[in-house]
Amino acid sequence: MENQTFQKRVYSVSEFRHAFSVSNTSFYALVKAGQLKTIKIGRRTLVCRDEAERWFQTLPSGAILARRAGGVH
Repeated sequence: MENQTFQKRVYSVSEFRHAFSVSNTSFYALVKAGQLKTIKIGRRTLVCRDEAERWFQTLPSGAILARRAGGVH
């Protein structure tokens, strides 16, 4: 069988928060403000990878550097 790279297409809330160093309160504030779109599957709230990347690109470059360094939560 070929070696295939699997990329996640969606993040759970916890995975998104961890990947982008966002607090729980900030996550839901972003959703409420319409800055981050989520989908619901059953009781689960998910963020599509494309939406996460779109949101990340809207951040000012200084915030991006701080997030990469782990300085913003």
